[in-house]
Amino acid sequence: MKSLLKISAIGALALFTTSQNALAQDDDPVIDMNTVDCRTMLKMDSEEQDFTLIYFHGYISGTKGETMFNGPVLREATNKIMDYCIDNPSATVMEAFEKNR
Repeated sequence: MKSLLKISAIGALALFTTSQNALAQDDDPVIDMNTVDCRTMLKMDSEEQDFTLIYFHGYISGTKGETMFNGPVLREATNKIMDYCIDNPSATVMEAFEKNR
């Protein structure tokens, strides 16, 4: 339980920090999740890439109504998603998640 709370707190902090940085750097921080392609995600720095993966995992979990956090399963899915993106750089990240989650 403590681990889940710790992960949630870190995720919330990352969301707040990233959104504050995005607002400070970009006058129009609107991003359509359906258009982010794998090439773009693969070129992100590690922190931005981690945030993007966490965000998409949360989005997919929410659409599936999942309320359990299973670290090993999500880690395996992330590996498959990254492999898919490497093999299909023009695919969208959403497509990679839908095919591998």
